[in-house]
Amino acid sequence: MQFISAKEIVEDTEKGASQLFFEAGQSIIQLNAEEAKEYAVELIENRYSMSSLVNLADRTFSAVEEGDHKEKIREYLSDVKKSKERVVDIAVEKLSSFERIGTLSYSSTVLEVLKNFEKVSVLESGPMFEGRTTAKELFEEGVYVDLYPDSSVYDFVKDVDAVLLGCDSLSGEGFTNKTGTYTLAIVCGYLDVPVYVVSDRSKVVPSEIPLPEGEEHDPKEVWDTDLDITIHNDYFENIPWMDHIHPITDVSITE
Repeated sequence: MQFISAKEIVEDTEKGASQLFFEAGQSIIQLNAEEAKEYAVELIENRYSMSSLVNLADRTFSAVEEGDHKEKIREYLSDVKKSKERVVDIAVEKLSSFERIGTLSYSSTVLEVLKNFEKVSVLESGPMFEGRTTAKELFEEGVYVDLYPDSSVYDFVKDVDAVLLGCDSLSGEGFTNKTGTYTLAIVCGYLDVPVYVVSDRSKVVPSEIPLPEGEEHDPKEVWDTDLDITIHNDYFENIPWMDHIHPITDVSITE
């Protein structure tokens, strides 16, 4: 597999956490022990909101200390791949009774689920508009797609029977996902639309560790202006579990 540097991983704002996890893992396998540790340090320092990358970095440190880190990381990637396949199957079954599913942002795991459905609605997910990528890839899979601007979240929720989300971190406390998810979750609760959060085991945070804080990114992505205005561009937010939000994972978490 092509080597992808840690810098490329941490600066990638288009791919989902699962894709970046596997790309980083395959790249670490190509490094010697010291290089692998340096790679892991950069992941932790720069993408701390993506628990899959933090967990990969932690596993890398342990594997280097134990020796033969390449084989141990291969085993870890294989374990996570099987976990992802299991949760996709579980999600497809759980959502099978719904006619139209909604989502936002971009998640390769969510895409694997949604390509099994005929109708999907997507929020475009500004300022980077990852939802457009989701809509395009679903369309190419033959799925009928409705795309909504983020400002139309109420109309979006009225249009769907359930919402499926990916996440960047998952724990008994709640989950971390693209900013805008909290508002979506509240509207879903108001309109009595169930929300499902699908996650493989790489994104699970131990119960004693709080969910990560968000990541502030370049304000010019929101508005490239010379005006003396404070522009907020936090990519992620933490959403607590609510009665209508249900995790789909293959490891135990405490709600």
